[in-house]
Formats: sequence, C-alpha cells, structure tokens
Amino acid sequence: MSKLSRLSAALALTAGGVVCGSYFLSPAPAQDKQKAPAPAAAKWEYRVVPMICAGINTNGTEFALNKLGEEGFEVVFTTPTKAMDNNNKEQSVVYYTLRRAK
Repeated sequence: MSKLSRLSAALALTAGGVVCGSYFLSPAPAQDKQKAPAPAAAKWEYRVVPMICAGINTNGTEFALNKLGEEGFEVVFTTPTKAMDNNNKEQSVVYYTLRRAK
C-alpha cells in the first residue's frame, strides 16, 4: 500500500471517528426535552382481615368483603394458611390484605 493510500485511509477513519463520536456524545432527542414532574405517589391505608374457611359456605366472607368494598377497600392479595383452633383442630384461615387510598 502506498503512502498516499495509507494517509487517505487514516484520514477517512479519523473523520469517521469524529462523526460517530459526536453522534454518540450528543444527547438523544428524548433527553433534550424538559422532564415533566413525576406525579405524587399514591398513599394507601392497609388492613389485614383473617377469615376462617368453614366449608363451601362463603356468604359470610362475601358479606364482609362487600362491606369493606363499600368503605373503599380493595383486595390486594390473599394468604391461605392453616391454624389450630382452641380444640387443637386444624382449620383453614385466609388472610385478606386490603387497601384504600388515603
């Protein structure tokens, strides 16, 4: 390769590097805009309600949850567990975690 070819190649690579470098160092178009202030984080009031599962009759559970729903609560998640009653019999208990906006 001749001196002129090597010089031309080096000049082309340098020019390409300058162009690419200026492209990557400039802020992205989305970064040019002013960021809008973030909305205020919601504040929640939580309540944990344990309910004993007594067979397939869910009327009491539905009544209690509907009453809490009228107060503005919503179920976030449930945690089913087993617990011992006063007679050392195992029973199913579901803990309902509810929340409502403050």
